[in-house]
Amino acid sequence: MFDFMPHPAHTFMSAPPVLCLSGPTGMRDEWIGLADCLGPRGACQSFDDASVLRRRLWAAPDGAHLVAHGTAAYHVLKMAEEMPERVRSLTLVDPDIIQALPELAACPQFFGHQTLIRRVREALPLGRLEAAAARVTEWWMGRGTWATTSHATKERVAEAMPALAREWHIQEDAPLTLLSLVTLSCPVRIIAGRRTPSSIRSLVRLLRVAVPEVSVTFVKGARGACHLTDPHVVGPEISNFIVSSDADWHTQPSLLAAA
Repeated sequence: MFDFMPHPAHTFMSAPPVLCLSGPTGMRDEWIGLADCLGPRGACQSFDDASVLRRRLWAAPDGAHLVAHGTAAYHVLKMAEEMPERVRSLTLVDPDIIQALPELAACPQFFGHQTLIRRVREALPLGRLEAAAARVTEWWMGRGTWATTSHATKERVAEAMPALAREWHIQEDAPLTLLSLVTLSCPVRIIAGRRTPSSIRSLVRLLRVAVPEVSVTFVKGARGACHLTDPHVVGPEISNFIVSSDADWHTQPSLLAAA
């Protein structure tokens, strides 16, 4: 686990932690910029295993702020659904949760994402990990990106393809529902690049309508992983959102009165 702890001289040690979750193609240290923006406010911890983050959230006496990237957004949404009294806020960066919403399967604006998933799944049994990785990278980051990617990164992303495919299967096996999104009781911030794939932009716009306390930022000129491509914009924005969310946080979820 990659932890960032506040300076002991400050009085913010009791601030609720910020727990960051990366998807299979990400890395735990991709959140260093966010930790720098949060400064001494509280502990910023990053994870690449949703079950470990879940245990950490359960152990947080005053709840925690959750930040997730890509397919990891599915896991933190599930946690907010199951443990609303512990989730102070959700920040979703380029949420890849289309497979978790079966209602979207027939919508033409999501066909590009469905095609990507199908082709990755076809490539894996044939051992074509690099071809799958190239397709995923260029779908998110644009044509020609794979050719300019470093050898080390190509290897890391290729090795992550089976885990990414498992994430899509997990979403299908235990889907979210639009009702679960509508009844989220914590503030939600969604951040995506203006140049991310159209399927992701369409999903973000849908979430902006479906989720009650949601705000959206499209980062100008950014593609996928915009918290990396525009850290000077996104880092402070996430930090400000987390700080402001604490002001109105409640320890009990909102309940619908029985008719």
